[in-house]
Order: sequence, then C-alpha cells, then structure tokens
Amino acid sequence: METPEWTIENITALEDYKLRINFIDGVKKIFDCKPLLEKKIYAPLKDKKFFRRVYLSCGGVAWNDDIDIAPEYLYDAGEII
Repeated sequence: METPEWTIENITALEDYKLRINFIDGVKKIFDCKPLLEKKIYAPLKDKKFFRRVYLSCGGVAWNDDIDIAPEYLYDAGEII
C-alpha cells in the first residue's frame, strides 16, 4: 500500500498561531491556525503555551484527545514555503 503524500513527517509550532509542516513527499507548508481559533473546539489553542504543545498523532496533528487537525486538510489548506 502506498503512503499518501499528505503524510506528515514533522510539525513545528511557530509564532502567531502558525504551524510549519514537512510532508513525506518533501513538500513544506505553513498552516495558519488563527481562523480556527474562533471555533469553540479550537478555543483552547489561544493559550500560546498550549498551542506550542502540538504533536503528531495517528498521521495528523493534535494537542490533546479532543483537539486535532486532519493531515489531508493541512496539506490542502497550507501555504507552500
């Protein structure tokens, strides 16, 4: 089975609620989380210390058991760097 191009290799929290994401296909993107912060589920990410605790989980990114973002969404919505 082939690994999808949107498989995340590495994730880094940046300033101003952005994520730097390296995908397995070599693509590097910046994803701006600010628009998500207005949604109730993502409101805890407004705490910058909590936001910086992002980690890889089941192929996507997560902050805890309740807050995550699917890798294919990050791949589609991120800005190539």
